[in-house]
Amino acid sequence: MPIRRHERFDHLEDPYSVGYRDPTICPTCKLIYHNKHWFWDDELLQELEDKAKKGEIEIYRRDCPACRRIKEHYPMGIVKVRGEFWKEHRDEIFNLIRNEEKRAQKVNPLERIIKMEESEGELIVETTLGVLAHRIGNALEKSYKGKSTYHLSEDQKLLRVEWER
Repeated sequence: MPIRRHERFDHLEDPYSVGYRDPTICPTCKLIYHNKHWFWDDELLQELEDKAKKGEIEIYRRDCPACRRIKEHYPMGIVKVRGEFWKEHRDEIFNLIRNEEKRAQKVNPLERIIKMEESEGELIVETTLGVLAHRIGNALEKSYKGKSTYHLSEDQKLLRVEWER
């Protein structure tokens, strides 16, 4: 059963998302933190860099929450893809997952895949946010039928999704 938005994670504090000053630029992916939001904007990046060179502003440089999670290998979503169907449609499923990541990043650039790994007859996908894991589970079920189950931890923002067909 899908998890409703209000049941997800709103009551939990995310230590990876606090402590950023405006403007911050992620040295790893060039994401910009400005007006309490993360986004990519090449023009603004250049404008901020130019102002900083002139001494007009101070830019803070710190890895964004997604890059920190990737470097520290701290996933907030885990998707397990099982069954004979995925093995027979491996490339299609990899493409679906990567396309879902691209779509998610248009809404929130902090939604990223940490790693995809085949292990013991299943595909394991780790994501920086549980929302992306949820999206992947929904996309698999919508595109290929099968069955998705969702398990949300009580004390963390970790969402585990299992899809099988």
